[in-house]
Amino acid sequence: MHWQDPRMIFEHIPGEKTFKNRTILTFDLKSLEKLWIPVLDVFFSNEKSARHHDIISENKRLRIDSAGVIYYEIRLSTLLTCHMKFQHFPMDVQTCGLMIESFAYDIEDLQFEWLDDGINLRQIELPQHKMEGLSLQQCNCERGSFSCVEAKFYLSRQMGYYILQVYIPTTLIVMLSWISFWISINVTPARVSLGITTVLTITSQRSALTQSLPVVSYVMSIDIWERSLSSYFIHVKVCSNDLSIKMSICMAYVFAAVVEYAIANFNNKPEIDRLSRRAFPLSFMLVTLTYYVYFTICASEIPELQKQITHVLGQNGVENISEIQKLRTI
Repeated sequence: MHWQDPRMIFEHIPGEKTFKNRTILTFDLKSLEKLWIPVLDVFFSNEKSARHHDIISENKRLRIDSAGVIYYEIRLSTLLTCHMKFQHFPMDVQTCGLMIESFAYDIEDLQFEWLDDGINLRQIELPQHKMEGLSLQQCNCERGSFSCVEAKFYLSRQMGYYILQVYIPTTLIVMLSWISFWISINVTPARVSLGITTVLTITSQRSALTQSLPVVSYVMSIDIWERSLSSYFIHVKVCSNDLSIKMSICMAYVFAAVVEYAIANFNNKPEIDRLSRRAFPLSFMLVTLTYYVYFTICASEIPELQKQITHVLGQNGVENISEIQKLRTI
């Protein structure tokens, strides 16, 4: 942070370091005791915990330029709260903020403002998220008329892990269940075993996935995916079994009375399987397409965030204040 103190103005000193065409001097940390520093009145309103870095010495720096501008830097590590929404998980976009407020001085005595280059995101890499951008803005202080600034970070989740560990395996299991349509309806044990195996497999997959998911009281997009797959397995299993039982009952009760009933029932079974061979893959593709279109476009939060983001990250994470329309669409 920096501020200007007219008492610190001094003449240009030839041979010294310059910053913005002004002489700038670096002072010992003991000089901090002789200066008024507004940072002593600063706190992070959404902080859970924080600590200073003091190895090998305190990580602080004090510089003053010839125009009386004081540059004070301090290294802190903070753990901040972030209210996340997981309705679209794992295709969600999260907004996390860093809120800085004045504790004792009201807005008439002390005001905070962000610099254009106040935050550097070039070296930030996250394993599960991609930094889409940030916005620097003023915020409202709930305690009264105190100065408050906020940096909002917009994070989109990386889908690679969930594609490899959830979507591809469950899709393959669904496709495996379709094999029963090419098995004769008279081979009841094979069809029942295949149906039960696919149900147990997806249930096991669901149990393993639940342990790593956030605990929330609402339905997430991945829940809809898992439930829709389960319904596909149940339909495959129940439809095959019901047809076998129904046709067996029909054959048992009406075979002796009406031969043509038995022939009609026998001819209907293959037609249902042939229909299922096309209907299930096509309907599954339609459901999958609808699922992805809804949660990646219609339900995406990026269009709304485009109105707020002021700093867009370009290639290699380099901060680029450019046209918002160039923001990557998830």
